[in-house]
Amino acid sequence: MSPFNKVKELAHTIKARLYDNNLREAKSKYVARPEIEGHIGIDEVIDSGIARGDIIGNSWDAKLHVRGFLRETVRLLLAGYSVNLFYFHLSPSITGTFDSPHEPFDKKKHGITIRFYIQGTLRRIIEEEARVVIQGLANTQGFIEKIYDISSGLFDEVLTPGHSIRIIGSRLKLLGDGTEEVGVFFLNALGQRFKTLEISTNKAGLLMVRVPDNLPAGFYTVGVVTQYLKGNKLLKKAHVISSPVRLEVKG
Repeated sequence: MSPFNKVKELAHTIKARLYDNNLREAKSKYVARPEIEGHIGIDEVIDSGIARGDIIGNSWDAKLHVRGFLRETVRLLLAGYSVNLFYFHLSPSITGTFDSPHEPFDKKKHGITIRFYIQGTLRRIIEEEARVVIQGLANTQGFIEKIYDISSGLFDEVLTPGHSIRIIGSRLKLLGDGTEEVGVFFLNALGQRFKTLEISTNKAGLLMVRVPDNLPAGFYTVGVVTQYLKGNKLLKKAHVISSPVRLEVKG
């Protein structure tokens, strides 16, 4: 069976909710955003593949081999290679500008990123097999669209303790009636909860806060706790608006 047919069997429906379209001169009222089913990693993907029969052999060996493959992929990417992985390919890219032909690369001014390009096979699968089912209007009490780590220049990937992040979304403004604690919190897998103490921008569509200095290494969900609804209106109780992805604090 070809790789294309294998993946066709795995294609499933993406559920989505509708949000207000706030773009200027927008012709349509709503935009769709996927409902994230969960956060999974290498181990979960391999366990799923073994359960389905798509991956044959020992689970431990498969996980070991995949991690080795990914390490080698990263090594080659950072050696200047463009890596074709059949469904997509990855290529290194350099950000920032240079003032002269002799200016060296400076990590304070320049950066290295990895570009992701969809290949034709995956594009055909998306066009022919993937489906989206609209689940209706979303909870309009706010959402986090993306988080920008200013120190690293990355979206939705890392948190840098002691540096600022921008939280971009809707109805995020930190506002309360004094009966409940509001703020921006960082929650890790151990259940530890850290609150930011510095907020430099507090708007409905944008929060800029300082990541606490004492965050241990690990993965974190960012939560905005607020009673803000819109204008001068408050919700009766504070609610949590959580980031759709987990962000890593590196050790």
